[in-house]
Amino acid sequence: GGLGGAGAAGAVRCPPGQCCIGIWNRSHALVQGCWGGRGAACPSATCALSPAGPPGGSVLVCLCHGHLCNGNATGSPAGTGAAAGLG
Repeated sequence: GGLGGAGAAGAVRCPPGQCCIGIWNRSHALVQGCWGGRGAACPSATCALSPAGPPGGSVLVCLCHGHLCNGNATGSPAGTGAAAGLG
């Protein structure tokens, strides 16, 4: 699927059946929006960060389901320096 409703940082409400996506750097949200992925693509109800891009990079991503679930990131992937509750 493609991104929809992405724009300035801020949690968004996604239509039923779509995932919320959050793209973060180490200190704040870069993009938050909706993604057309279904089923196993977004099993979590919280925005749990995972590294994205080249190893050692600062870009983190989360997929989650539920209204405004991408408002705050949770967890701290090893070696990223990210803190729980970013944003």
